[in-house]
Amino acid sequence: MKTRLMLLIAATVFLVLVLFGIVMVVQKPKADNLLYGTFINRSISPDIFPQKAVRFPGGFKNYALVSDTIPKEQGSEKIVERWTDSGGSNWYKVQATTSNGYKFLALFKVSKSGIQLELVSKQVLDFASKSFPIEIDTKAAMYRIWYREVK
Repeated sequence: MKTRLMLLIAATVFLVLVLFGIVMVVQKPKADNLLYGTFINRSISPDIFPQKAVRFPGGFKNYALVSDTIPKEQGSEKIVERWTDSGGSNWYKVQATTSNGYKFLALFKVSKSGIQLELVSKQVLDFASKSFPIEIDTKAAMYRIWYREVK
């Protein structure tokens, strides 16, 4: 009887720890901050686009390699428009300025799950131009895709 009780307690503790661990690892981002977080894609050539993007309200930091601790590029940004499509994906039109002064208009799409982030951007001289990319074209020169980092 004592052995069964000990096994039951041990199994319960193990189950609680496993469930707690799963909840800690697979945290679904809140609907109001799907664009923010750390996104990675190890298959991107770091010579072309960064493998890691850290996004936060008002800015971003891009790292050439996932393992880098010093950003290759950083800047500020402003969400101009946000909407959710019928499939549940979240879309954002964003104005971004890099720390070296380059300006971009970007269209972001974050999957319904919040795991996948795609974007297409184009460089502009100033933000008077409102000609944002109109679609996520996977063949576009400035197309990128990242996946939310899961710790």
